[in-house]
Amino acid sequence: MNLIVDAGNTQIKWAVFDHSDFVVKQSVEDWNDLDLSFILKNYPEIDYCLVSSTRDYKNIFFNLLEKNGVEVYRLSGETPLPIKISYETPESLGLDRVAGSIGAMLDCPGHPVLVIDMGTAITYNMVSADGVFLGGNISPGMKIRFLSLYRFTDKLPLVEFDDRDILIGTSTSGAIRAGVQNGIVYEIENCINALKNKYNGLRVFLTGGSSEYFVKKLKKPIFVNPNLVLIGLNHILDHQIKNMGRR
Repeated sequence: MNLIVDAGNTQIKWAVFDHSDFVVKQSVEDWNDLDLSFILKNYPEIDYCLVSSTRDYKNIFFNLLEKNGVEVYRLSGETPLPIKISYETPESLGLDRVAGSIGAMLDCPGHPVLVIDMGTAITYNMVSADGVFLGGNISPGMKIRFLSLYRFTDKLPLVEFDDRDILIGTSTSGAIRAGVQNGIVYEIENCINALKNKYNGLRVFLTGGSSEYFVKKLKKPIFVNPNLVLIGLNHILDHQIKNMGRR
């Protein structure tokens, strides 16, 4: 079994896989909430762990895994990947973007795929039909857009997400909400249209926290999978282990 730990900007997700099958998945807010003793007690068959982190992590947690016979790997630019990278600055490429792309690629082999990750930033990640990560776009996520309008203006209020349909706001808060949320929809739709014109047979995936809301607003056939990054990380770990002759 594999333990996957994905520590993003707002939460830490962990999952246990039996080969490519999910066994369990949970999320916590902080490293101190990650109960590795509980995981080891309930899933003693775990042999390997891959950690992907955009934040600092405490080695003490993973020392506990190693003391219990689990081989721990940290995702880095040196990690062998089951995908080719065509990117001018691979050293600055967020590997969570690559992991999500691998997760989608596994679902649609032989097709170009676009993965839109609705996180703190919205990332658009493109993979060719022959399995090459081509690059993508990065734009501000929904919370950043709301916060930016509040912080960089004198009188606009801080507004939060609302799932009601508002085409035109009839109050300042409503106008901000409509502008931000509808603006994201228009951005996604135009990006999909442009890439579908260039890449025949394009498959589009939405993942991340607000993907369920936005997929309802889009008029395109889109796959929603909130676990693409975890699935991709598990595949990266399997690839690394096989390269080492362990499986």
